[in-house]
Amino acid sequence: MKPHLFVLINYFIILQILNSYIKSVLKQYFSIKTNKKHQYKTHQQIAIKHFSYLDETNNSSNFSIQVALCVLKTITINTHTMNNIFQQLIVVLLLTLAFSNISISQDTLSYEISCEVHKIYPYLSITKEKLTEAHTLTDLNTHYKPSWVNTYISVEILTSNNGKIRSTMGKNDTLSQEQQSNMHKADTNTDILVKILYLPQNTLSHNDVKEMTFTFTVAPDNDAMYPGRQQQLEQYLQENIMDKIPSSSFRQFNLTAIKFTVNKEGQIVAPYVFETSKEEKIDTLLLNAICNMPDWKPAMYTNGVRVKQDFVLTIGDMESCVVNLLNIRHN
Repeated sequence: MKPHLFVLINYFIILQILNSYIKSVLKQYFSIKTNKKHQYKTHQQIAIKHFSYLDETNNSSNFSIQVALCVLKTITINTHTMNNIFQQLIVVLLLTLAFSNISISQDTLSYEISCEVHKIYPYLSITKEKLTEAHTLTDLNTHYKPSWVNTYISVEILTSNNGKIRSTMGKNDTLSQEQQSNMHKADTNTDILVKILYLPQNTLSHNDVKEMTFTFTVAPDNDAMYPGRQQQLEQYLQENIMDKIPSSSFRQFNLTAIKFTVNKEGQIVAPYVFETSKEEKIDTLLLNAICNMPDWKPAMYTNGVRVKQDFVLTIGDMESCVVNLLNIRHN
C-alpha cells in the first residue's frame, strides 16, 4: 500500500470517530440547560486550547472540526455532566493532531536525496600502513578490550606463508617482533588468525581458561575504481538513475540499497536488492543501471595481485537506519 493512501485511510477513520463524538457533544448540549453566566472550567479551557491549536496549525476546513470549535467557543454547558465527554473528545483530537503532524513531517520536511556507490568494508580489515604501526592486539582489532583479561595464557598468530600455515606465539596483548614479521610476510589476500587463551577478569573465585579468536585481512593497496574516476561515476548515476526516477518516489528516512561485487577482472557480478524501494519498477531500474555499468578497474595489491571487492549503491535519505547495516563507514 502506498504511504499517501495509508495516510488518507487513517484520516478517514479518525474523522469518523471524531464525528461520532461531536454528535454526542451536540446532543448533550441541546438536552442540557445552559447557564451563559457560568465560567469555563479547567477541562473546557484545556479543550478550547487544543482545538484552537489544531485550527491554527492545520488550517482545517473540515466541517466537523469547525463545528466542534464553534460549540466549544460559544456555548457553556454543565461541567460535571460533560466532564467525561470533554476528556474523550480531547484525546481524539490530540490523536488526530498527532497523526496529522506525523504525515506532514514525512512529506514536507526537507532532506537531501543521495545517490552514491560505497565500498563495503570487511568486518575486520587493516591497511598495510596500520599493520606496520601495530604494536598491540587493539591496533589489529579496535573491538578487542584488554580489560576483559585478567591473565594471559598465550597469544598465537597464524598466517599463510607460501601456502603453509605459520604460527608465532606471544605472552600478552603486546605483539612480539616475531609476530609482527609473521604478519608482514603473510600471503597476499589471506586471512590472519589471532587466538588468545586467557583467564577472564571477573569476581569469581575460580575461572576456567577461555579462548577468544578473531580474523582480519590486509586491505588491497588500491580499491576497485569506476573508469574515469568519481566524476564520471556521478554522471552515470545521474543520467541512468536520478533522471529516471520522480522525486515524489523518495521519502524521508527511506533508503534503497543494491549490493554488488567487482570481480578480479573488473566485471560487475552478483547484484541483488539488499533494501527494497517498495516499488518493483524502481528496483529493476537500479539493478539494470548496475548491470549496464562498464567494467571497472579491479582492486589490486602493489605486487599486482587482483582481488574482488564488494560495493553497495544507495539512493534516498542517508539518515536512514539502514546505513548502519551496510558497513560502509570504516572505524
